[in-house]
Amino acid sequence: MSLIIELLSKLRAPYYPGLCKKYRTTTAGYNSRLLTAVFYFLFFLAATGFISKVSAQSTSIHFTTMPATTGTGVHGQSITSGQFVIGGAVTTVAEWAGEIDIQVTQYNGVNITPVWVPTFCIQLSQNVSLNTSYTTYLVKNVASGDEGTLTATAVRDLTTLYYLFYQGNNSSNWDTTTATAFQLDCWKITSNPGNYTISGSSTGGTFYDNGWLAGGSAVTLAQTWLSQVSGTVVAGGGSTQPMALTNGTYQDLIYTQTINNSFVPFGIKAWPGAVLLGVIVFLRGKRRLKTAG
Repeated sequence: MSLIIELLSKLRAPYYPGLCKKYRTTTAGYNSRLLTAVFYFLFFLAATGFISKVSAQSTSIHFTTMPATTGTGVHGQSITSGQFVIGGAVTTVAEWAGEIDIQVTQYNGVNITPVWVPTFCIQLSQNVSLNTSYTTYLVKNVASGDEGTLTATAVRDLTTLYYLFYQGNNSSNWDTTTATAFQLDCWKITSNPGNYTISGSSTGGTFYDNGWLAGGSAVTLAQTWLSQVSGTVVAGGGSTQPMALTNGTYQDLIYTQTINNSFVPFGIKAWPGAVLLGVIVFLRGKRRLKTAG
């Protein structure tokens, strides 16, 4: 931030109105006021931490998971005993497969207007609880490898999955079948990247269908989507570039970049103040020019 301020100071120095009175009645004087307004605008952004907030590589986030209310904020199905092989062993406990809404209340240490976000799990070995607040997660960019545990193939195919089949940012965009299928695909891609046979086969890797007892339509849809994801590359990830919420103790979650853009508090709160400050300084300079004239 100090470097930015120093460079801006050098930029405005040749036209600084206090250097010579004649600048107030010349074009140079007018330009100096314009540059001064720009200077204060950028200074305000730097001083409030806007630049450092945006560039932060380890951004903290606070959120609360949605209560398990039927049809609102949580869509999916429970994987019960024997239905899936998870981590190489037939599951003996219920696992939730579906979309879970979280309500984000703080981003990078700053409280924000609560935002509801549909998320999906990307790990098989950890859990996240419903109707629970979490304050120790970090935001990571999946495409750049910041998440840390995903292979290049998994990153590519998660990006493609979101681009082709993400149903939307509102919970109402999802239903039991689509949410379950999308979750199954997230697990399959992160667990067995490149191996996309999900139904009833020991060759399916460490995560596959072992005889889905209810909701076979979700498995069918999941396999259909995986077949289209495989071998498809989306340049840049499109507008649905996935982001990750990571935690060493709890389940890592994934959501879309389009929602992440609304989190940055200074992207919303600093700009109006900075614009107002710049306009005031500029208009004040115009008034002085008229008075001097």
